[in-house]
Order: sequence, then structure tokens, then C-alpha cells
Amino acid sequence: MFAARLGAKGSSDKLLLKLGFRYVAEPLFYCIIHKMNKKFFHQQQKKIITLFKKWGGNKPLGVLCKDSCSELSRLISCWVIKEYPKAKISILKGDNIFNTKRSHDILLVEENKNLFLLDPSIWQFLKRKRNILIGEIKSTEDALKLANDIYKGKWKISEKIEKNICGESKELERIIKLNIQES
Repeated sequence: MFAARLGAKGSSDKLLLKLGFRYVAEPLFYCIIHKMNKKFFHQQQKKIITLFKKWGGNKPLGVLCKDSCSELSRLISCWVIKEYPKAKISILKGDNIFNTKRSHDILLVEENKNLFLLDPSIWQFLKRKRNILIGEIKSTEDALKLANDIYKGKWKISEKIEKNICGESKELERIIKLNIQES
């Protein structure tokens, strides 16, 4: 986060916009401006791990997120929408990943022309990964290709996340907790 004094459009305002920062143009007021970045997604990862540890104790992350990729993707979507209401979020679904005949959901997040590919349950298949952010990409086609390169299988955009997903967050948490207790 950065604080900036915003007034008449000047070269510094143009630079901030070019860097992808968003702001509210209120002359002579100090405003907080945000940029969606790796740090933001790391904070979301910490929230997930906190929930995992709360509900599952010291079980490995791969066990804790097993069979919850869909719910975790939707829960993180809610958190992203709360912070970035104009973000566009899609769920990418992969079938037959790692030639296992299993399916998997990951997220494509677009905010201010920046695209991020996330796997909120990455440890289910890639136990040594340290970050849910798979990468920053330039297009949806690049996201599908990257997902295929990493997970194999057949990938597609399965749905666009609607803004009203946040009304389901408690139910998503309940399902994730149940999945953890059954693991």
C-alpha cells in the first residue's frame, strides 16, 4: 500500500496509473492506493494456512487441502473481491491432471490489466511448493498453457466468479472444515 496526495493530474499521477495503482481522485485529500501484487496473494495464503492449522492441527498441507480445491478457490475469490471489487475472476478446471483422472480448480485473477494464476490448494499435488501464486501471465491463453505445462491434463475456463460469491463464504468455510476433519 502507498499513500499519495492526489490533486490535479500531474506526471506523478500518470506514473502511478501506468504502474497499475488504483486511487480515488479526491483533490487535496490523502488516499490509500493499492496494487494487487505478490504480497497481497501471500497474505491470502497466510489466511488459508491459518484456517488449515485451526481446523487440522499439524497435518501436512497436502492432506489439509485435499478435495477442497473448488471451495478454496471460491473462498479466495471472495477475499479478492472484498479488497478489489473490480477484479475479474475465473475458475480454470483441469481434467485428468497428472494423468490421474482427477479434476482440479485454480484461479485466474485479472485486475487493472494484470493477470495472476493462483492455486489455493497447490499442496494437494505439489507438496514442496511454497506459494499459491503460480505466476503472472499476459493472457487467458497463457494461463491455460501454464496450467497444462504444470499439471498436464485438459484445461478450460469453467466459470466466471460473480460478485455475490461472498455471501457463500461461511458455507465454503464449513465445507473446507468438514473436508479437513474427514482427512
